[in-house]
Amino acid sequence: MLRLAHDYSVAEFTVNQGDWMLNRSLMDLRLGDEEVMILGIKRYDGSYVGAPKGTAISADGDEIIVYGKIAMLRNLESRRAGSQGDREHEVAVENKQGLE
Repeated sequence: MLRLAHDYSVAEFTVNQGDWMLNRSLMDLRLGDEEVMILGIKRYDGSYVGAPKGTAISADGDEIIVYGKIAMLRNLESRRAGSQGDREHEVAVENKQGLE
């Protein structure tokens, strides 16, 4: 069961060209380090992958269903590809660890 209180939420967003998550495996993204869980991927072809494994790769047009703190989800949704996006991931992980 998901706890949807205390700033936690489920969100869905589409992966597009230029997004940090595009063409990367879930294992490579290490979203768990940000306390974000990927619940499912609705593929651009209409298929659905529930509880995807770390080897799953996000593709252009996929809709990603995630669970986590609202602030983390907002940051993830707007995160752009490249070194800036990688740095935003690192900062998010550092900030989360500072709160523990």
